[in-house]
Amino acid sequence: MRSPLRGGARMSDETKLTRRGFVKGAGLAASAAALLEGAGGKQPRGKARKLGPGEVEISLRVNGVDRRISVEPRQTLASVLRDRLHLTGTKIGCDRGACGACTVMLGDAAVPSCLTFALDAVGKPVTTIEGLARGEQLAPIQAAFVAHDALQCGFCTPGMVMSCHALLQRNPHPTEDDVRQAVAGNTCRCGTYPKVFEAALAAAGTAPAKAGPPQGDLPATARAASGATAFGNTSPVEGGTAETDAAKAQDKGSGEASRTFQVGLPGALQAKERKVPGSEPPAWDGSAQLQIVGQKVPRIDGPEKVTGRARYCFDVQLPGMLHAAVVRSPYAHARIRNVDVSAAERMPGVHATYVVEQLLGPAELKLKPATRDKYPHIRYEGAPVAAVAAATAAQAEDAARAVRVEYEVLPHVADIDDARKPGAPLVFESPVEQKGSAGGGGAAKDVPQQGNVRGPVVGGNDGDVEKALAGSEVRLEQEYRTEVQTHSAIETHGVVADWREDGATLYASTQGIHSVQDEIATLFKLPKSKVRVICEFTGGGFGAKFGAGNHGVIALHLSRKAKRPVRLFLDRRAEHLAVGNRPSSIQRLRLGAAKDGTFQAIELKAFGSAGCAAGAGCAGPVKNLYPAKAVRSEENDVFLHTGPAAAFRAPGHPQGTFALEQAIDELAEKLGMDPIALRDRNDAHPARREERRIGREKFGWDELRKRRDTG
Repeated sequence: MRSPLRGGARMSDETKLTRRGFVKGAGLAASAAALLEGAGGKQPRGKARKLGPGEVEISLRVNGVDRRISVEPRQTLASVLRDRLHLTGTKIGCDRGACGACTVMLGDAAVPSCLTFALDAVGKPVTTIEGLARGEQLAPIQAAFVAHDALQCGFCTPGMVMSCHALLQRNPHPTEDDVRQAVAGNTCRCGTYPKVFEAALAAAGTAPAKAGPPQGDLPATARAASGATAFGNTSPVEGGTAETDAAKAQDKGSGEASRTFQVGLPGALQAKERKVPGSEPPAWDGSAQLQIVGQKVPRIDGPEKVTGRARYCFDVQLPGMLHAAVVRSPYAHARIRNVDVSAAERMPGVHATYVVEQLLGPAELKLKPATRDKYPHIRYEGAPVAAVAAATAAQAEDAARAVRVEYEVLPHVADIDDARKPGAPLVFESPVEQKGSAGGGGAAKDVPQQGNVRGPVVGGNDGDVEKALAGSEVRLEQEYRTEVQTHSAIETHGVVADWREDGATLYASTQGIHSVQDEIATLFKLPKSKVRVICEFTGGGFGAKFGAGNHGVIALHLSRKAKRPVRLFLDRRAEHLAVGNRPSSIQRLRLGAAKDGTFQAIELKAFGSAGCAAGAGCAGPVKNLYPAKAVRSEENDVFLHTGPAAAFRAPGHPQGTFALEQAIDELAEKLGMDPIALRDRNDAHPARREERRIGREKFGWDELRKRRDTG
């Protein structure tokens, strides 16, 4: 089946209707009327003034200053503030009014500027994050955000601050419920909401009293020793063991002292012995009046983030910079027969086009084909096919829609169960290897592969699982499933690439500048000394932002062709499709225990999918959390026609922990035991036992169990 498509769209421009396109089209008539009224013009009855595609001149009052500028009628207030007025404190995270990062005040109301036309702001005062502070004097809400540490990566912070500021302008004495309602449209992917509530209430003077730093004696679990803070009691080595006697003898000869530190949680302290130079001052006693150690220190980057001065890669604006738009495959599995960029190259403002030659991310074929296709094989929807660089973002988007792509659509599979069936469409036609994991375990080399299943990778101890299960008095066998989870950083993946004759510079939103440098140097055959990667602030990553990515490679190719810097940031849809997620899993667990709850056997057989990548294992918790006589794990990758997964906080562990802990709860029911008591019996780690004790008290666990049992 062949399908000629323009710009990778599923339907023609004449029939395709997007949410954003509808909003823009529907809003232009109202904006035109408002513009005419604000300009003193009169509109003939029954006739609408046509605006665009050219620019119109408007006057905006921004942060108390009148600004006269020319804008395209379809330009949003967010884009005008950022691209024309260079007020980059206003962020864009979703470009559809869902995340709140673009919040500004229009009059006295907090509005999403990504869904507000610049024309709609005519005649109304606009206040952005840059307009709150007076020089270095922060506004009360900004100072409160810094004082209460109500920020982490900081990308959402300007929008959060503006929503809270608007609330305090109309309601100087809000309740916490009022604050919650005010920021209901603001997403903080880092999850710092409780601190935001504290900050807003503190700025209003309605915050409940907070306990100050401890006075007098410090608790035994927070003593400072030898010039550094240690948690726990400290003491010289005492006792008569051979080990400590030897330590004492060595101390006398070396001028060092062995000191034992008690570290951990209250009630679960462990002794840790460390060598301390004899020249170190003695430990402070409990009455020491400490001014630095143990005192709260404001974030050094706090003022930058709450004022909008922090420059993320998303905010980088270089002289002569072009904007890129990417044509992406609308199909999960296809061969590209032809890509025609000639119409796009003739579009206004276009400086360069690029047809993708190689896709990064998927596992690589172990057996390389004798001849290489002209175009990459499409293995997931959203895979980049071509790109355009133009003077404005709107011109680049227009040109991308003019690119014509001819696809041969192939059968695809996007479900783990279906992918494992005989005769399922293959994601890879031959065995694959992958240098690193795509978000979990199991990405070892030389692993057997049959169809779409690669594995198993076997782990565990030397115990005989079948024998241990047969000897267990209580057994459980169950299957658990977890779905993919997207990272959803508010600042999407992206770069500003600048190719020069003497090397390349990339401003990249990344967690690893050296991984970006390594890939660019390798792919473009440059010495590492000629590749410079800059990242001042990152608007969230959570494990997904390593390496140059397809977007970085595409942007640098465009920059080299155009001989100008090129900005390429993904939109939210591409972010979900093309740059990773936590892998999904199907986990089959078998547990065996004695009557008293002691684990005898734990077996896991896992089938995980990292899409068209390897490394979707989740056996870490089974192998490490609860000891048993026999432990065995088998991890299998199942390839799907979906985007390659990526590392996500604690790769593989949330999936594995979910299944294992669910199974233990069910085993506790079979045993007639308290689930926490069952864990305590099998996990003697003092810190985890103390965590369970604290949780038990905080949740009122014993009372809830009693009520359930008496019923």
